[in-house]
Amino acid sequence: VDVSIGHGWKPIHGPLVVTKSKDNLIYEINGEPALKVYKRALKEIANVEISEENFCEVAHAFPLGIVSLRDKECILRNFIGFEGDALIVASSIPVFSSVFIMKGEKEELIDASCKVSWEVFSKSQGKVAILFDCVSRIFSLGEDGLREEIDRIFLCAGRKDIKVFGVSGVGNITNANYDEVKFLNKTILMGVFKDEGIRSS
Repeated sequence: VDVSIGHGWKPIHGPLVVTKSKDNLIYEINGEPALKVYKRALKEIANVEISEENFCEVAHAFPLGIVSLRDKECILRNFIGFEGDALIVASSIPVFSSVFIMKGEKEELIDASCKVSWEVFSKSQGKVAILFDCVSRIFSLGEDGLREEIDRIFLCAGRKDIKVFGVSGVGNITNANYDEVKFLNKTILMGVFKDEGIRSS
């Protein structure tokens, strides 16, 4: 399978350093309580006040991006809540990770999907592709945005003889572009089967 990944989210605050964490709990950022840093940053950059009631809605729009040494795009992490002053994310973040607070615009997310489609079909003669689209990315796009994304995926493939099927899930898992397997939120992952014998129903 020829694979390509992307997301289109951009850093809007940072870099910051995770100075204390364990598994999927971030206790400190830049030596301060993590929730305090996140709240202050969103107040400064988006004039948004975070509360217990609106945390999930607000944090959904401003995920965390881990700087990747192997890829131009950050590895995204969804916030799923907080515990005291600790931020809870969808998967682990190592201590001393460099991170950014991210934001995604609809047009840039769709452009990223276009790029993924072009990249994967330009390096493969296969006609059948499987698409994994993170559900939190779909929430950001909305129903109309998802339709537009799918249309662009077919358009940007540059070919008319393709078939694409796929699923949405809580995240994607891949080792493409990395030295080890990575868990990715808010990301599109697409693979084209090289075997011409594969058929979609």
